[in-house]
Amino acid sequence: MSKKSDIFHSKNYLILNFLILFGYLLLYPIITSKINPEKFGNYILAYTVATIMVAISNLGIREVYKRNFFEFYKKKKETEILLFSVQIFILFISVIVFLLNIFLEEKIIFYFKELNYIKNFWLILLLAIMLGSISRIYLVYLENNRYSQKYFFITFLKDMIYFISVFYFLFNNYELASLIYGLFLSNLTLFLLVLYFQIKNSYFIFNSKFIKSILILSLPTTPKILFGQMNAKIDKILISIFSSIANTGIYSIAQSLSFVIFRIMTSLDKVFITQTNKMLFNKENKKIGNYLTSYIYFCSLPTIGLILFHDIVLSIFIDSRYHGSENVIIILSIYYFSLIFGKISGAQLMFSKKVWLNTNFYILNVLLNLLLNIPLIYFYGIVGAAAATLIASSISLILSLNYAKKFAPIYYNKKEILIIFIFLFISSIYSILINENLIEINNFKNFSFSLIIIILFLAFGFLNKIYQIKDIKEVFKLK
Repeated sequence: MSKKSDIFHSKNYLILNFLILFGYLLLYPIITSKINPEKFGNYILAYTVATIMVAISNLGIREVYKRNFFEFYKKKKETEILLFSVQIFILFISVIVFLLNIFLEEKIIFYFKELNYIKNFWLILLLAIMLGSISRIYLVYLENNRYSQKYFFITFLKDMIYFISVFYFLFNNYELASLIYGLFLSNLTLFLLVLYFQIKNSYFIFNSKFIKSILILSLPTTPKILFGQMNAKIDKILISIFSSIANTGIYSIAQSLSFVIFRIMTSLDKVFITQTNKMLFNKENKKIGNYLTSYIYFCSLPTIGLILFHDIVLSIFIDSRYHGSENVIIILSIYYFSLIFGKISGAQLMFSKKVWLNTNFYILNVLLNLLLNIPLIYFYGIVGAAAATLIASSISLILSLNYAKKFAPIYYNKKEILIIFIFLFISSIYSILINENLIEINNFKNFSFSLIIIILFLAFGFLNKIYQIKDIKEVFKLK
């Protein structure tokens, strides 16, 4: 196992994500200028349906694999057999699902008429997502083994293929096909890279007992996966129904910008969730809360930054046809930040084998989301969809945290976390007042005041020893 520090591995994942985000910053202006919101909305809807289908067919296996790995992680042979067994099983299910979709293709594509000009678009899109899903099992293996450098190389190369191919197809007027072909080529690259690196493993043995032990936990989570995917995608589906496909495209771009926060968080959870799992197995519960504070703080920093400077991002990188979603970005930024607590409570419940509770919270979340989204979208459009998502998630998240602490308690640093949320809400209220023209202030003063909030937040983190000078020095070390 790697002996390098959490900061070293966090830095690798963060650099990777910042490089990917830079690629998207170059890509979004091209996408929004060459594809109109209605066409883009059609693609988002098709991608949403395909993602839900693949996620359900995986039966929640990846999440349980991440947990079960730590029962064998000191034994190289068993970890490799577990990895191979899970991959073969998911590949087997994926082949069955793909074959079924070949027979159902004509019925499915009827609902995506804007994409019908792309030959076999549904099968190509579905295959691309499946290749990515199968390959990510190996990426979890790398995360758990703390092989962040290898993870960096594989993921970076895969995303570079995506950006290069999408740029090429867009500039050659392939429009929506550019996104589908780019996704397929990048995930095929990922799949081939995984095959190449995994050849170096020593054990290619399928163990049905390992699969059975995973399915015992994963099958009860399948409804959670279904409802979790629906919960994540229901806003776009309902916007398409109760508003317009064009608004789905506009909302999706705003969601993508806010999703930057979740991407950064996900890059870090490869370290902090992995370490939390280890600490839970080692019965170090009292140390976890203090350990997590710096990660919670770091994830809140880009959240506050995006909330305060979202107008600059929109004006520079997004075509004017996709504007009008400023408040959506603010609301969804808070939502994505709050999901860090969902990741933690999910790890607690998974460790405690209370998977049915996790499922119940996801069902509750979906029901609340559905009940709130319909009226709020009808009256407030895409802003209503964002608000419904945040409210529904907050209710289920509070319940999840309360139950998780009963079975695998974590003792958070409540004072520091409270102050983090105070900064978040002050920034959000200020930005919304600016967007609604309820505060008259010129751009320079607005920028200056926003910068002051960021500086005060940095000072709060330093004075409360959430981060230290030595941490900053280690971040900037080359090795």
